Amino acid sequence: MLNGSKLFISGADKADYALLFARTSDDPGRNGVTAFIVDTDTPGFNVRRVVHTLRATRYATELEFTDMRVPESHVLGEVNGGFGIANDRLSRQRIPYAAGCLGPAIMAQEMAIDWARSRETFGSALAEKQAVQWMIVDNEIDIRHGRWCVLEAAQKADRGERFRTEAAMAKLVASEAAGRVVDRCIQIHGGIGVTKDLPLERWYRELRIRRIGEGPSEVQRLIMARDILGGSFK
Repeated sequence: MLNGSKLFISGADKADYALLFARTSDDPGRNGVTAFIVDTDTPGFNVRRVVHTLRATRYATELEFTDMRVPESHVLGEVNGGFGIANDRLSRQRIPYAAGCLGPAIMAQEMAIDWARSRETFGSALAEKQAVQWMIVDNEIDIRHGRWCVLEAAQKADRGERFRTEAAMAKLVASEAAGRVVDRCIQIHGGIGVTKDLPLERWYRELRIRRIGEGPSEVQRLIMARDILGGSFK
């Protein structure tokens, strides 16, 4: 019988089933969590509310579980062995999540380059202004750095090698770098950059969220520190 709540779950109001992690022992650590597969029409599974965020077209939900009975056959893996499943899922998901951050950054860079070449101010194109040139170059550095991290993590995962550090680094670098790129591209476009005539402001909001989703930047740094230095840090 499960009781509790969970905030910031995407798609819960439309899903037929859910992967649910719950504490099933008095062990306060990672060994006291079990993974379950549950049907969302199970009595006690409730979508408490829709949570709107910076995103314009997507939203999250808050879930509430009240005396929800789940049979033993719905346990995924072993009882009290759910942490390993969650950890593997999170590490793997961070790679495509990071790749998804780079798409808007690459497109924003292309838009900024086209705009800089065509837009003239004070008798010359923006592309001839050193301040704009440096922003374009910094964008390229951020994009290539993020892409390299994503490809390295994906390659290690594909080979079956350990990739937790690389996945954490890819998510951290790509999400933060992409945010900087879109921010610079808005700056290059000037006033038109913050209007809804262009997708830049929407990408800016989306990428701000991605510094938190799949584990915030601070958690990624903690994961890498554990792997590099060893031990467990608070």
